[in-house]
Amino acid sequence: MVFADRAEAGRRLAARLGHLKGEPVVVLGLPRGGVPVAFQVARALGAPLDVIVVRKLGVPFQPELGMGAVGEDGVRVLSPEVIGEARVPGNEVAAVQAREQAAVQARAARYRSRRARQPRSAHHLRETSYPRHSTPPRSSGRPIGGSGDRAQMAATGGLEWPGRWDGTR
Repeated sequence: MVFADRAEAGRRLAARLGHLKGEPVVVLGLPRGGVPVAFQVARALGAPLDVIVVRKLGVPFQPELGMGAVGEDGVRVLSPEVIGEARVPGNEVAAVQAREQAAVQARAARYRSRRARQPRSAHHLRETSYPRHSTPPRSSGRPIGGSGDRAQMAATGGLEWPGRWDGTR
């Protein structure tokens, strides 16, 4: 599928998720590109919008190669295969994790400077390792993903955003 922009993608996704209107869902968007999509979905469903802040854990000598990721609430996902094949010692994994976890906390505080995080019923993973080609299990909760204009911040609970909610800058 090809979309004119992220806002169109969000409207088309919202049309497919119409059965969730009125359900107790929270629409989550990944900063920055996913938020314009999530904004359209949240608006169409009349649901709250929030962000899910994550950071890749890059291999120290090759930062574009991901050996895992961290998120809010201390969530950590590791790829033991990449860590092993790259021979990254545990202390270096811990140093990268600490740096990226601090970045997650700072970004989450910036994005939510005017309001608290939306409550979620999803099961939060604290620490997990997945083989390189596997897929993490689906959440038992009902948050839905996707990704919107500072002029519309009031309608979205006051999330601060470096760009515009409609996906433009």
